[in-house]
Amino acid sequence: MQPRTRYAIAIVFIIAITLALRLMVSFQIAEPGYDSYFALLQADSITDTGLPRYDDPYSYQGRTFVFDPAFYYLVAAATILPDTLAVKLLPNLLMVLLIPFLYLITHSLTKNRPTAFIAAIFAGLSPALFATGINQATPITLALPVLALLFLALLDLKQHPKRVLILTAFLTLVSPLIWLVLATELTYLLILSAEKLKISQAYLEISIVTLLMAAWYTLITYKEALYAYGFAILHESLPAAARAATFQEFSFLAMLYAVGVVPIALGSLALYTATFEQRNRKVLFIASLGLVTLLGAVLRLIPLSLALVLLSLTFAILAAPGLNAIIAYAKKTKLDRVAPVITAAFLLLFLLTSLLPALVQGVYPGSSPTPDELSAAKWLSTTPSVIAAAPTSGFLLNHIAQQPYLADEAYLLAPDPDRVLAELDMLYTTHSSVAAVDLAERHGVTHILLGPREYKRYPEIGAILNDERCFPRVYQERLVMILGVECAVTSGPAENLLPEATQ
Repeated sequence: MQPRTRYAIAIVFIIAITLALRLMVSFQIAEPGYDSYFALLQADSITDTGLPRYDDPYSYQGRTFVFDPAFYYLVAAATILPDTLAVKLLPNLLMVLLIPFLYLITHSLTKNRPTAFIAAIFAGLSPALFATGINQATPITLALPVLALLFLALLDLKQHPKRVLILTAFLTLVSPLIWLVLATELTYLLILSAEKLKISQAYLEISIVTLLMAAWYTLITYKEALYAYGFAILHESLPAAARAATFQEFSFLAMLYAVGVVPIALGSLALYTATFEQRNRKVLFIASLGLVTLLGAVLRLIPLSLALVLLSLTFAILAAPGLNAIIAYAKKTKLDRVAPVITAAFLLLFLLTSLLPALVQGVYPGSSPTPDELSAAKWLSTTPSVIAAAPTSGFLLNHIAQQPYLADEAYLLAPDPDRVLAELDMLYTTHSSVAAVDLAERHGVTHILLGPREYKRYPEIGAILNDERCFPRVYQERLVMILGVECAVTSGPAENLLPEATQ
């Protein structure tokens, strides 16, 4: 059997093992993650009308969703299967595509099948990559394989210019990650200039094309958001609390845990070799992606969770030339017989240090609604209501309850999200029944949800839990209860807080 065929079979085997692991972890949790319900409501709209739902009648005061729709058409196609199976299976299938794509990328870098095979395993089992999409149907699960395919084409730009143009256009439609690609291309050109290496005209041209495509599509899709927030859209579109949680401070320890010790060590060796010894252009191009991502994370221009995923991708690729350099050195010192042992040792060390963190990150206990929350949402669907709940529960209520609710996590162009979230937080935590009733009345709230997400966000619930006269329990199912609002604030003093029925 030829080596090419043998390694192709091995890659298929690794894909099958990784997919089985991912699905095993995913189906340990009965329900898909909270974000998956946004994908499902878009899929329902596409199935019914052929178009995504941009105008949302259930969000507080009405609002317009702003997003790239390509992924949701794929979800809609997958819903020929039962909804839960579709949003669990599709993201995992997309993510395991990184394994063959990274094998091809690393083989292009090294021309060495064993080291490319090891890098493909790193791509499948690095903690941050393994956890991505394992129980959440989000656009990043489509964007990452497309990004990998685009980088594969960019490494051989002169041979595949049409492929690069098609993939650039497709990624533009799929994700704002196209701007990261542009930043990578420009950084690569700067590195070549600094190293006094010849700059290919093709890379200059594709950088210009990428800029034009990204700018055109962004202006069309995000023009209202850009008008509202300007170039500070990444930060200004988020409420202060959500901004702090999304753009967390970068730390080397977080990267070490999410990426893995072995890929970082081997990738760092590849960077050193490419910079000071071989000056390998392809390695420098991949390194440009890592540099842009690292700077974006440090400057808080890229969400930390996304940065760690992209760094995992980068170091998984760079690990192959790093391992290749070690094997080449072993052969020079007449230790070529131990090259397979070296490769096996690094693989074993990676599995020992990264497999358990990958499984732990995959099984995050609070990432999906409980059966009690689903039952409560279905109960609310039968009762005309305006619902107060933690923002995390918003998409679940939108898809299942289909009743107006105060907040979700799609903050872009949401009406006055800082004020709404502050008043929502006060509703749950204030110890004054008068203040709680006033806030509920101000927003027209008729029902208040208390479930795992609310208890996590508000460890100390205030008057709404203690004043059963004004906030009676109208529904209860083990971990979840729903409170009604039975009082109203009169125009007189505080003691005129009366049950609504008596006014």
